[in-house]
This record gives sequence, structure tokens and C-alpha cells, in this order.
Amino acid sequence: MKSKTDGSSDLLVTGVNEIVNKLKEFAVINSLIIATTGALLTDCKASKTYKKYATHINTFHEFLKEINMPYTRAKQYMDIWKYFGEKLLSEECDTDKLIKALPIVKKGGDVEEWFIKAKTLTHQDFNNEVIMTKGHKHSAICNHEHTKEWKKCADCGTWIPGE
Repeated sequence: MKSKTDGSSDLLVTGVNEIVNKLKEFAVINSLIIATTGALLTDCKASKTYKKYATHINTFHEFLKEINMPYTRAKQYMDIWKYFGEKLLSEECDTDKLIKALPIVKKGGDVEEWFIKAKTLTHQDFNNEVIMTKGHKHSAICNHEHTKEWKKCADCGTWIPGE
């Protein structure tokens, strides 16, 4: 995509509907990439195939460093595959929401229910469901009766709870 001298691009000239369609297409592709990456990493770890990548690679963590993938991201992708992978291959769903649902389904939450919630709820409503499932009130229904005073360190910027 080339930028023009007026700041627009060739993609913008084609119209907003085409842009929206492309963004939706990319979201589906991204979900598939995350699911299949999780599947590949899961297989690679289970079969210890990563050891064949290079002679100096002895652990899965070393392999991830070698391919420049943080362990936390790899773990999220592998968990997405473990809990939601098969569904993601056939149905579109926001993987950011599924990542937020992982702690709940890992503790026994209904995988199908959370997949449907991720597909159908807005980001705000989904976040509220996660918050309430974890036993907290979301801010829209909280009376804020129990508050804490916080102090901010002038040197480092860290927020510290008061007494």
C-alpha cells in the first residue's frame, strides 16, 4: 500500500466498506494464526521436536527465545488451542476475549459457554462477565463504598496503597 502525497493511500480510495471487509477478514485470519500457532507449539513441546532445531537448544524455553517468542504468549496460544482450538478452526471469535476467559475455563468454567460469550458479547459486556465470574463487581454496578487511599511515589511513579 503506497501513501500518496496528500496523506491518503490506495486502500482508502476503494471505500470504507472494503476496508471494513478487509479488517474482518484479517481478524479471522489472525484467529486462525493464533490457533494453529498454538497447535504447532503444543506438538513441538510434546514431541520435543524443538531439540532438533539447533544443537544448543535443550529446553522449550530456549527454543522460544531462539524464535523470539515470549513464553507467556506461547502459553496463551497453546492454551487457546487446548481449550478453543477446534472451534476456532470453524468459527470466528475474538481471541483477545478468549485469552481473558482462559483463567476461568482452566478452573473448570464451561468452555462452550465462554466461547459463545466471547463471540456474542461486546468487549465491555464480556469484561464485566469476567470480572463478575471472578467474584468482583464491575464498576457500573459498584457503589464504591469501600475505597482505599493511594499515594504515588514522586521518584518512580509507583502507586502505593495507603493504610
